Amino acid sequence: MKHISVPTSKAAMSRLNLDTYITGDLIELYLNKEQYQALWKTGVIEQMNKALNIMIDDFEDEKLSGNDRLLHAQQIIESKLISTHCEILQKLLTLVNSAIKHNTGLFFYF
Repeated sequence: MKHISVPTSKAAMSRLNLDTYITGDLIELYLNKEQYQALWKTGVIEQMNKALNIMIDDFEDEKLSGNDRLLHAQQIIESKLISTHCEILQKLLTLVNSAIKHNTGLFFYF
């Protein structure tokens, strides 16, 4: 199953990188096949890949961190939400907002 994680602190982010995270360290969104396909069909992943020079794709793990990059991702998602009323995009935006709030990052495990 594909999922996206947001560490709740810098310490939690370090533990995630070492695969030693503990309960409460992560805010996670698990995507079933239909949700993943719905997210992909919005075009937001492709747009983020191009704009942020990252590679979120099948069988790829990717990290998005840094306030400027997270804010850019936030703008991309908000723009897509205007034209595409997709529940999964709203959930992704919530994760990005959490990453900005906690000054951590967004970790994609696809």
